[in-house]
Amino acid sequence: MLTPVPGGGPSDWEHTTQPAERPNVIPRARVVSQLAAALSRTQVVFVVAPAGSGKTTACAQWARSHPHPVIWLTASRFDTNPLDFVRLMASAPRPNASSGARRRIRPPESIREVTALLEAYTDPTTVVIDDLHRIESSDALAGVEEVINGCEKTRFILISRTAMKMDLSTESSLIDRSELDFDLDELDLAISTMPRKIPSAEILTLTGGWVAGSVLALHQPGFDPSAQFQLASLFDRTLDQLPPDLREFVDATSITATFDRDLASALTGNEDSSHRAEACVRAGLLIDVLRDGLGTRFRWHDLFAEHCQRRLLQRDPARYRELNAIAARHLAMSRPHEAIDHANRAMDAQLALDLIRNQWLPLVLEGQASTLDAICQRLPPELAADAFVITLRACCAAIVGDELKAGILRDRAERIGTDRATEVGLVSDVATLLTANPAGTLADACDALQHRLRTQPLPPSTSVGLLFILGWTELRLRREVGGAARLLRSAHREATAQGLTRIARHAAANLSFALAYDGNFSAALDTLDLLGGIASDEWDTYDGGLEDFCRGFIAYWRHDLETARIKLQAARAHGDGSLPYGALATVFDALAAAETRNANHIADAASNIMQLDAQATRNGLPWQIYVRLARAFLAYAGGRQDIAESLARSIPPDITTPTVLVKTAILYRWIGLTTESEQALRVLSSRSDLPSYVAVSAALARSMAAFKTNRDRTAHIELEHALDLAEPESIALPFTDHDPTVRSALELHAKWGSRHEAWIGQLLADHDTDSPTAANLTQKEREVLSLLRTSMTAAEIAEALHLSVNTIKTHQRSIYRKLGVTSRRQAIQTRI
Repeated sequence: MLTPVPGGGPSDWEHTTQPAERPNVIPRARVVSQLAAALSRTQVVFVVAPAGSGKTTACAQWARSHPHPVIWLTASRFDTNPLDFVRLMASAPRPNASSGARRRIRPPESIREVTALLEAYTDPTTVVIDDLHRIESSDALAGVEEVINGCEKTRFILISRTAMKMDLSTESSLIDRSELDFDLDELDLAISTMPRKIPSAEILTLTGGWVAGSVLALHQPGFDPSAQFQLASLFDRTLDQLPPDLREFVDATSITATFDRDLASALTGNEDSSHRAEACVRAGLLIDVLRDGLGTRFRWHDLFAEHCQRRLLQRDPARYRELNAIAARHLAMSRPHEAIDHANRAMDAQLALDLIRNQWLPLVLEGQASTLDAICQRLPPELAADAFVITLRACCAAIVGDELKAGILRDRAERIGTDRATEVGLVSDVATLLTANPAGTLADACDALQHRLRTQPLPPSTSVGLLFILGWTELRLRREVGGAARLLRSAHREATAQGLTRIARHAAANLSFALAYDGNFSAALDTLDLLGGIASDEWDTYDGGLEDFCRGFIAYWRHDLETARIKLQAARAHGDGSLPYGALATVFDALAAAETRNANHIADAASNIMQLDAQATRNGLPWQIYVRLARAFLAYAGGRQDIAESLARSIPPDITTPTVLVKTAILYRWIGLTTESEQALRVLSSRSDLPSYVAVSAALARSMAAFKTNRDRTAHIELEHALDLAEPESIALPFTDHDPTVRSALELHAKWGSRHEAWIGQLLADHDTDSPTAANLTQKEREVLSLLRTSMTAAEIAEALHLSVNTIKTHQRSIYRKLGVTSRRQAIQTRI
């Protein structure tokens, strides 16, 4: 049994936590009113001013006073994937949301879905994006633009140091520094709370109302208003007047913009870091407090942190490098992209390379390939030119779909000699699994990686990543029933233990389909339910639509065709059916449509199938064969037996995919090609590793063949075996065969004797569903009639349906009346 997988990534709190109110903060009622007025006029408000202008503080005050929900996001330069950042708008806290609006939602899987979710809220919602200028990726910024342009009701406040070039289709307002600077009234209000009174006019003259300078001046005991105002000197005076222990705390923790208690303790060597951080807040330093369900974090103002870092580098370069190295090691697992930056600042090339070597695979598998590529490009020249790093960048490019760049980088890496051939080979093998299509190529790379996993010493996070990607690949290769599930279960367990949340979620999601593919339907659904929805990221290139496909696949084999088609069509929406699970969903939706025998459903499914790119092999699957199979079933269901036969005969007899084999055998039987059907069944009988639903279908097909040749005992044994396999997982589809001989076989088998009489009754009820005569019966009456066809007594039927014997007898009388019969014998002989 899997443990539940928590939602979100390890550092989502940094993106979605609104700054808490600080003590002694200067109220900005004037700016709050201006923000409210601007939002009443336009959908978008830009708050643009230099660092230290109080943008975040003023907007946070507005958010706390606003009566309706506010979603708060903080951007960073590591936000490179548009969907990865934008989808946080749907998962971030919404303070002040009405109770009806606080619903649990499945993580959105497209930018369009994010927009739809925002617009669906009944409460008027505003999205605040702080530090928008930090987004360096044009793609990520375009994602924000797309959300804004797709919204009508939702309002946006965009906070930035500089004016951002955005192509918006709606009008916007601007609040700039002239409106953010303190005025005399605000300074007078602040001074009234201070023990030492400084004329507000003098502060305004010296600072120009600049917020950061004014705040520090007001909190600095020895501030001399006659001294010329300079930011650097003001920061220095502020630091120099702190108690020594607090000054050392600021020097250490400002090495990174955001810290929690554990990181602060690692940097300072003191366990009372939380108390010292709170002391910084009380001292009026430029620090924000972030509180959420995970605890309390602190974030230094960028301008102040940058000054502290420059000051420390000038005064004590060795200490500066030491602190950066400590931060790099501490953040290696939770925020590896930041850790590598700290290693570069520490001028520790080996540490930077070690971090990349240890964390590259988790970063790739957690949907941060673009971020990893950007990190590699910022490495020192001697590292950036390393063959391992270049190969890694090629892998990242391939993952995001830039094959041209990937090819150029691979060629460059091959021309460079390296003493790390083992590591380069590892990256190359992983890239092959992520980008290759031929099954043979995938199998070779998979075997090579399994050998590496068994024989080479690897970092724990890399081992976890390999377990996942091997399980993911084995699931596509279908080489061994249960093999993929074992690898994915191990990957989930190890990733959870190491705090690799996204890998754990992806492993659990793929495990759900591995279980479903093996026929363990109940376990697969339990695993999906634990996920609560699968978060979208760059890995959607491979797994987009997985959850919907898995549920649709199970519903198909359980003969819940309505649910199957709803889920399969939802899976098709991923990449317009171009992504692996979206394309596979198109095939199974066609098979489900064929089962309905509905002309409109068949026509729609046939149109969808024809739009697929039927390349020979796709993600390790025999794609042309799947497409031909689906077209054959649609043709037969549409009355074109000649086309169905032609397509069936075009499927190679040596195909090894179990689902295709058994479906082809069934189609051959329908068409009347007995020899071909028996040949396919012999191939299946030679295998002991069949998924349960395939084994059920094969056993039933052998039973039908035996009945046809009057080998009744063999037929009943095979049919009982099929029922043994089917009932535990409610595998009903094979028994709802449109061939009337299947229904007759079930009725005969119920009289012959079976351990599954109640299940046979349910299957017979499925056969009756579309009958005109059955339309006169209620659902419960159809269930009772189905069980009357077995050898079960009235008491046994009552127990099976959880009803009383008297209720069963009442249903019997109603059934007899509607069928125009007077006895059980006559009722079960009535064809409906």
